Amino acid sequence: MITIFTPVYNRAYIISALYQSLCKQTSMAFEWLVIDDGSTDNIKTVIQQFIDEAKIDIRFFSQPNGGKHRAINRGVSLARGSLFFIVDSDDYLENFAVERIILYAASINEDYIGGLCFRKKYYNTGKIVGTPFPKQTILSDSLMMSYKYTATGDKAEVFKTEVLSKYPFPEIDGENFVPEALIWNRLSLKYKLLFIDEGIYYLNT
Repeated sequence: MITIFTPVYNRAYIISALYQSLCKQTSMAFEWLVIDDGSTDNIKTVIQQFIDEAKIDIRFFSQPNGGKHRAINRGVSLARGSLFFIVDSDDYLENFAVERIILYAASINEDYIGGLCFRKKYYNTGKIVGTPFPKQTILSDSLMMSYKYTATGDKAEVFKTEVLSKYPFPEIDGENFVPEALIWNRLSLKYKLLFIDEGIYYLNT
């Protein structure tokens, strides 16, 4: 099973697009784990409405505002899925996203492979974000893809939950932002990812 994880802060007005895309997935082998990072809007009510519809498996938790990195740490600790996929609250997925993740996940059983990496597409045009991967599928790491293959643009990483749990974000008093690249680059020193040159994620810009 996949844990689709969404940290949210005052995004009640826009999160329905993501919810609708999850309801349309061709595979329902996922849970949607939502952590509210101290929102002041009606996000709790909106998510409860989604839960009441009982279309997909949703779990919702709240925490004091502390930044996305703290929400990710908590999400990893709460995840029930063997794969962990961060999807932001203002973005959404292709209907076949979960199905494609499951398909490729079957080929990453080796311990040195930490997960998968797909492409993102622009919300309004459908065009792929950034430059192509060197092959349709290639086993590499985030640093190598950036500096050797010069593959630019935001990407859709799906990590093994067990692997991600070994690399928690640092939580420093008074600091509410830690870039995700810090952890992704640390992972690159030990783990490979299977890069798939296919867009499954719509990025809202």
